[in-house]
Amino acid sequence: KERKAPETHTMFEGLVSELLTRFLGKYIKDLNANQLSLGIWGGNVVLRDLEIKGEALEDLNLPVYVKRGVLGRLELQVPWKNLGSKPVVAVVEDLYAVCCAQTKVVYDKAAAEAKALADKKAALAQHEFVRSMKKQGAEQKEDNGFVSKLVDKIVDNIQVRIKHIHVRYEGDSELDPGRTYAFGATLEGIAVVSTDANWQPKFLEGLTDRLRNKLADLSSLAVYVDVNARSLAGLPTATLCKEMREMIARSGSGSVASDSSSSSGSTGAAAAVVPVLPMKGC
Repeated sequence: KERKAPETHTMFEGLVSELLTRFLGKYIKDLNANQLSLGIWGGNVVLRDLEIKGEALEDLNLPVYVKRGVLGRLELQVPWKNLGSKPVVAVVEDLYAVCCAQTKVVYDKAAAEAKALADKKAALAQHEFVRSMKKQGAEQKEDNGFVSKLVDKIVDNIQVRIKHIHVRYEGDSELDPGRTYAFGATLEGIAVVSTDANWQPKFLEGLTDRLRNKLADLSSLAVYVDVNARSLAGLPTATLCKEMREMIARSGSGSVASDSSSSSGSTGAAAAVVPVLPMKGC
């Protein structure tokens, strides 16, 4: 089956490049599709200092938008030559977002119709692309089973590592004009790996059982509320990232750092670190 690797390699490169470009393009502003595609073909994609689109949360149907959003590092490691024995690894680091209320919504019929049409075209293009890939595999009956098994193996063993996440909402108090309040959530990190039946990390292969064990190790999930906050949305990008990173609760710290201060020493901030254990699921 070694002779099938180059054809499978090419098939998956095209599929991953197309789908990843479409997915990230929905959330990342001015995404360099050529750089992303070249990185995928090389087996290692590393994108840094990405700007998150203001409409990144629109699928949640909430009256909020991302006023400032930064993704410090996105990495995708694809071992094309060893897909059958090594995992695909996705790494996300330093994701910071400041959200605000969507108070002024001006309905633009032409823009709405254009967006709906673009969404339909994108969905249709993705469907046609996947269908063509399936057709290509069906035309090679001998390889079809091999490709299907390889896809299952990749999905079974994909690893996800996320580090330093801080999402914050800021608003102005209607009862006390001039005062800003904020609440948010921070996460020091989470890692998701595949395991054997005893929850020991392992590369899975030759499985007959439909159940798959995934172990999620979550570190320092915290939430906070600050009724006397200082707005971070207008800070320069470097300063914004630095301050939001410093506010992330750390293992053993027991609290989230406040971003506000006062002469009396009372900040009006309340925070709680949620104690969590590794999560196990199938």
